[in-house]
Amino acid sequence: MTYFSSSPKPSKVIRLAFIPLTLALIFILLCTTVSARRPDNLENLVVLDTPDAPGVIDQDKIRISLQQTATELKVDVRQLPCILVFHVSQATAAKLNITGSSAWHNSGRAVNLYEMWIVGEPSDYIYAELMVKILEHQFGLNIDDSERTRVVECVQLLLASTIHVEPSRKKGK
Repeated sequence: MTYFSSSPKPSKVIRLAFIPLTLALIFILLCTTVSARRPDNLENLVVLDTPDAPGVIDQDKIRISLQQTATELKVDVRQLPCILVFHVSQATAAKLNITGSSAWHNSGRAVNLYEMWIVGEPSDYIYAELMVKILEHQFGLNIDDSERTRVVECVQLLLASTIHVEPSRKKGK
């Protein structure tokens, strides 16, 4: 006579018990990864571009550039200035008498306001170089050319290794 039990074997019960625990750990890791993937929302950063400006400004890379530059220069990220990023074409820049990508400081206001002008196609190098100039001025730093080059290259390398995936959108929405 063979005896059949309706209850699962002990080894199967143990394996089944690990499934919810494993799923919970995966969920926690995913949540941590997603929240760590994007830098803090920096409300002090505004991007404007003209319709004829070539290429696309990557706002995530600008935010990463700002934060990484602050880290490399060892400045307080809570003291970052307000930055307006203008992306314009060569033709628009010529009309405004702007000769190339540059960073400007608007003084005389209650808030420190910087303008980052990106003329033509944006690049990781431009993001990094202009952020270094802005933060160097904002924090009154006096860094030499070799240190400036090191920081720009470090930030540029990080930006080049950053993978940015846009969520797919349905047409018409």
